[in-house]
Amino acid sequence: MTQYKDEFIDDEKNSGIRNYWETPDWIVDILSDVFCFTIDAAANYDNTKFPRYINEERNGLKQSWEEEVVFCNPPHSKGAYGAWIDKAQMEFLNSGVTSVLVLPYNWETKGFSGARENAAYLIKPHKRIKYDAPEGIDGSSPTFYSCIVVFTFEKLSDKQIDILFKIGHVVDLEAGMLTR
Repeated sequence: MTQYKDEFIDDEKNSGIRNYWETPDWIVDILSDVFCFTIDAAANYDNTKFPRYINEERNGLKQSWEEEVVFCNPPHSKGAYGAWIDKAQMEFLNSGVTSVLVLPYNWETKGFSGARENAAYLIKPHKRIKYDAPEGIDGSSPTFYSCIVVFTFEKLSDKQIDILFKIGHVVDLEAGMLTR
């Protein structure tokens, strides 16, 4: 889900192959139960798990997310996810858009500055996420650790946190504490 096809499809050893690994259905289902997504901001016909999605041609970085609840597993190669964090932060601050991004866990890097400054929650999976390989790609799941960043003004209920705990620990970034 959420990765665009790009020049890396022919070179499976290239780091850009990370752009094709899909978020496992079980994680998407849990997140959907809590956030009720209306759109996937970075998908294509082959990998979207939602009826509405923004494909590469429409470019989710250039489209308004206003009035949407956004799921996004952006391209990960070469730090491309930083632009998506910036987009989510901008949409959140300008329009109050709730967005949930599945990202490599590089919390201390410059690309994560928008998340550190304005995200409401960070979900740290209990174990490394085993991403689903896109059709036609051989190999094992990426070896990096992941996190899920949530931009929202909504305070999660205890019930929602319990649901999200199936994925991992939920950190309330405003309070600076683990919620469970």
